[in-house]
Amino acid sequence: ELLNSLPYLNVVQLSDTENAAFFCYENTIVSVAKGVCKPIPYGELNAAVFEDDIIDREFDVTKKVDVDGFHFNQFLKDISRDLENAESSERYNRLRTIIGYMLHRYKNPAIPVAPFLRESIESKTAEGGTGKGIVIQALMKMRNVVDNAGKQFTASDNFPFETIMPETDVFVINDIKRGFSFETLFNAIADDITINRKFVPKYTVSFNDSPKFILTSNYAISMIGNSIKRRSTVYKVSRYYGEDNIPSDKFGRTFFKGWESIDWECFDSLMLGCVVLYLNHGILTADPLNTTRLDIIAET
Repeated sequence: ELLNSLPYLNVVQLSDTENAAFFCYENTIVSVAKGVCKPIPYGELNAAVFEDDIIDREFDVTKKVDVDGFHFNQFLKDISRDLENAESSERYNRLRTIIGYMLHRYKNPAIPVAPFLRESIESKTAEGGTGKGIVIQALMKMRNVVDNAGKQFTASDNFPFETIMPETDVFVINDIKRGFSFETLFNAIADDITINRKFVPKYTVSFNDSPKFILTSNYAISMIGNSIKRRSTVYKVSRYYGEDNIPSDKFGRTFFKGWESIDWECFDSLMLGCVVLYLNHGILTADPLNTTRLDIIAET
């Protein structure tokens, strides 16, 4: 009876909208819109923020930092190089908008796409080490990400999405195996998702509340057909980095480890800038690099 007498509390969770994204730091919330990033004090917020959504560092969005000279920004430029190994502002900005898309939690039912990061070289063997995994790590520093081993992932399995939790923003299928069928993800990308866990009844997560998907691979896979094109956007990562040239060799440090406050300030400014670019332009297009021959390889 005591519980029944308590007033009903209607809790509204802070959610991204079509034109804005929100990032919750320890000291403030940052609202990111098409034209501006601005702080919102927690005391002025009319919505609930769950603990899992709080980024475990402080950030001053009003502070000016040198993002262009930041080493992680140079890394993004490096993995966006063209076939002549020259920096490409077109490919760099396309990659930035893909990152911005993944960090923006709003899901538009008209354009439900899953980015696919893959090798740009023409090879039937796995090379790796180009930086795809580092991009995924960057997403992990900003959102709640579930990283799944692609070699073991099968959408037709009994429990393919059991790792999805209520707070999950991004579902990664990392290093997918050769011959992976992208079509098996169509429903999960563009519709509600049924979560099936062992010893727990099935339940459904609505499209709006389900995570965005991103895939990586060392191989080219078949991406032929209008249905696949509507649900995917492919980005071929440059071979600037590899076994004989790793980012720590160039920059003399490992990303995200031992960073000082200025490094995190530059990183956060860079990531939020990616969201601003995406909100303004959507996912930009760029030179696809080797499209025809890589797709032929994927079909053989």
